[in-house]
Amino acid sequence: MQHGYGQPPGGHGGGQWGQGGGHGHGQPPGYGGPPAQPTSGLCVTANYIFLQWMLAFTNPVITVYGQPYPLKWNRPQIVPMPPGNHQINIHFPWMFAKGNPTDALVPIHPGFVTDIKYTTSFFTFTSGTIIQRGFRPWGT
Repeated sequence: MQHGYGQPPGGHGGGQWGQGGGHGHGQPPGYGGPPAQPTSGLCVTANYIFLQWMLAFTNPVITVYGQPYPLKWNRPQIVPMPPGNHQINIHFPWMFAKGNPTDALVPIHPGFVTDIKYTTSFFTFTSGTIIQRGFRPWGT
């Protein structure tokens, strides 16, 4: 007896998802659907001083709750985040240390992007500057 392609022996779903195995919608057990699309976040633009041209060979890093996210210099980048106040740290790796480490508490509002600008200071191992430039609706 030949079985249809993708059908287990016995001719029915046999409890496998996607083939009528009792879960109903062609989804594995415990699958809640696709993740929700982010609707709020942080827009970060990281800049360095022209005389610090060597920083072009590194990338800045934003750390949110211990999770690092790599950034690029001179490009606005969106970091999706849930609404609330978030403690962030921005720095760049430099000679086995963090260059211009800067901490800030940033508010994120539902449906909005908080726009910030990080600028290095001239001396590598002092703090950089984070300026909050405002809010804009998500997707604009």
